[in-house]
Amino acid sequence: MFIGMIAGSPAGAIAARRAAVHSGMNRGQLQRLALAVTGFSPAFLIGGIGLGLLGSEAQGWVLLRAQLFTQLTLALLLRGCWRNRKEPIAAGDGRAEEQPVRAAVLTALTICGYMTLFGALAFALRAVVGKGIADALVCALDVPSGAAVTARLSMGMRWKLVLTAAVVGFGGVCVGVQNLNALRGCGIPVMEYFALRLAAALLCAAFAAIQVQTPEAVLFFGKIVSGRPLAFAALSAALLAVPGLIRLCGTIS
Repeated sequence: MFIGMIAGSPAGAIAARRAAVHSGMNRGQLQRLALAVTGFSPAFLIGGIGLGLLGSEAQGWVLLRAQLFTQLTLALLLRGCWRNRKEPIAAGDGRAEEQPVRAAVLTALTICGYMTLFGALAFALRAVVGKGIADALVCALDVPSGAAVTARLSMGMRWKLVLTAAVVGFGGVCVGVQNLNALRGCGIPVMEYFALRLAAALLCAAFAAIQVQTPEAVLFFGKIVSGRPLAFAALSAALLAVPGLIRLCGTIS
């Protein structure tokens, strides 16, 4: 779960499926886990949206905290759901384990293809419908383009953060398709997935609003974690590698 939160989408969904296969999770358990890991990486939220679009790493940290609170809240609220979905998760085709470099390249190319497709669709919508409707559709289709739209709005930074948090919480149809593709064959209904993403959008916006209204509530967290998302992600990966190596040594022996 923690690795998925750090990796973002669709890597989190891929990791969740692998964990489900190797640990014997059923479909209901995987669906709850997927809700907690199909978000965006700290580097993207802090560097890409916060610093790149909103002009400050601090804004990105608001989005990251809102996403983490949303993921954990959904995981807790839905822990009793889908208990009747007890079917086991089928293993993938094994290419990622047998040819990891090839699988990584194909995954990167697939992500770029989805981004190009939905980016072109968003651009085409502007020529068909009005600007207001087109901007709303862009926010629903693609998170980077949607965050760029909210960043350009002529309103205060607080409202921009709340709206951007809603865009991040929903995740966009582009990222949703990527996650569902990674989880294909796992019995997760498409409409149910996006309905829960709408709930995540509302929660994420609410958590962002709480932070911008009461910044002292998150001051302690800000003192613990520095504003370096890549270093934070690298440190997390290094710490998580320790139990992984211990487990691997035990398996080999």
